Amino acid sequence: MTLPASCMKNLIQRTATALLTLSTLSGCQLEKQWYYPLQVSLHDNQPCFAVPADSVSPHDSLQNRGIIVSRQSSQQWDIVWISPDIHPLPALQPGQCVTYPQAAWQAGNYAVMMGVSLNHDQERRKYSHEFSLANTPDGRLILRP
Repeated sequence: MTLPASCMKNLIQRTATALLTLSTLSGCQLEKQWYYPLQVSLHDNQPCFAVPADSVSPHDSLQNRGIIVSRQSSQQWDIVWISPDIHPLPALQPGQCVTYPQAAWQAGNYAVMMGVSLNHDQERRKYSHEFSLANTPDGRLILRP
C-alpha cells in the first residue's frame, strides 16, 4: 500500500514538527534562583539568621561561607560588616539560628546575604533578606514588618 504524495508530505511535516517540539521541550531547563529567602528572627537582642529547612533536602550537608551586612543610609546601601573567612567552613544545620554580634546592630534598615555551600561545594547558594530594626523604649531591638 502506497500513500499519496500529499499525505506523505503532510505526515513528514507533522513528524518533523513533533520531533522539533520534543527536542525543544527536553532541552528546556528551569533557571536556578539567584537568591533564596533567609529567615530572620531576634535572639538575645541580636538578629539571628537561618537557612529554611524546606529550601534544602534532608540529605544535604551545609556549610556557612559567611555573611555580608548592608545598611540603608539616605538613598543608598552601604556595606557595614563582612564576616571574616573561617577555615574550615563551619557546618550549618537547616533552621539553625546564627547570630553575628560583631556587626554592632542598631536601629535601621538592613539587607543581609549569607553564602552557603551545599555538599562540600557541589553547589553554592546565596540566601538574603531585607529587614528593619527599631529600638524599644528600654533599648531592646525589635524587628519591624
